[in-house]
Amino acid sequence: MPRYAYHCEKCSGSFEYYHSLSEKKTVCEVCNEQTLLKVPSFGGIIKKEVQQKVGAIVDNYIEEAREEIRREKEELKKVEYKPE
Repeated sequence: MPRYAYHCEKCSGSFEYYHSLSEKKTVCEVCNEQTLLKVPSFGGIIKKEVQQKVGAIVDNYIEEAREEIRREKEELKKVEYKPE
């Protein structure tokens, strides 16, 4: 069965239900009001163009992490620790 998302206008609750295409939910389980609206869903596949190769993205992430660690080490060198 397909999954459908609903939003309640009164209590602002969000819910997901599995039901047939012909069935429609209208009553909110939280506030018991007929204020449920079906949230439109995009069932298709959305392809995103990647400007860089996957390996290059990983390499950039690793370099950024190394730079962040280097900055943290420099900051920690400035801290003076005193025994308790």
